[in-house]
Amino acid sequence: MRPDISIVMPSRNEGPRLAATILSIARARRTQSRLEFVIADDQSDDDTNGHLRAAADELLREQRIDIKVSRLEERHGVPRARNAAAALATGETLFVTDAHVRFPAGWDTMVL
Repeated sequence: MRPDISIVMPSRNEGPRLAATILSIARARRTQSRLEFVIADDQSDDDTNGHLRAAADELLREQRIDIKVSRLEERHGVPRARNAAAALATGETLFVTDAHVRFPAGWDTMVL
């Protein structure tokens, strides 16, 4: 099923914060939007995937979310990492954010 909103996040050494950001975004929804998180790992050396695996149980309890992580082959910087993630997004709406934010309740109603 195609997601309603693709949330693109470039990430470099944001591993410890990614799960909290994803949960903040998912839990602040006020619609039944299906969310796709596309994370462009810009050559992190903090075991980003390990941090996400450690939070997997909590992340998997969230309804209507998918998470994709793409590790870039070389470091590109934020703008190019965003573009790499955006190229993988499949949602009807593309939303770009950072990997260390918290979203307010109802953000999705404003975006949609």
